Amino acid sequence: MTDGWKDAGKDAGKTTTMNTAEMGVSGVREVSEHIPASLEALEALCLRLRTLFAESLDDAELFAVELLIRELLTNAVCHGCAGDPRCEVRCVVRLAPRTLSIAVEDDGKGFDWRAALARPPDSTGTSGRGMAILRLYATDLRFNEAGNRVELVRQLRQQRSP
Repeated sequence: MTDGWKDAGKDAGKTTTMNTAEMGVSGVREVSEHIPASLEALEALCLRLRTLFAESLDDAELFAVELLIRELLTNAVCHGCAGDPRCEVRCVVRLAPRTLSIAVEDDGKGFDWRAALARPPDSTGTSGRGMAILRLYATDLRFNEAGNRVELVRQLRQQRSP
């Protein structure tokens, strides 16, 4: 999933780029996008992805997929890049017949994901529940050593028939 996207676009400027592979014979759809680290760009990407995947996923799966995408992108924009639109967030979403894969990487220095995974969610705080959400909705969750790239997989229950 990460081949070719880690460094792609770093020198291509900070404009939004979207590459969408049409659903082929294998039934795989992939979106690769580079966005500036801003909430506006994040929202625009989430809306495009929701529209793209709405035809393939039932409402419950679409909710889970959008929740995962939003959580990863929000963390990258707000924490990884501190909301600095000069930084870039890279996102690859791949929808296969029974599997969704998401990879998000930002220009930030990363974080101690091991400590974050070990902490229980703060039930009274306004933040601090992201790891619990990711563990609940993802089948597999992986971080790079630095903590500025995350990849997850979600096994899908059912997709809509074409």
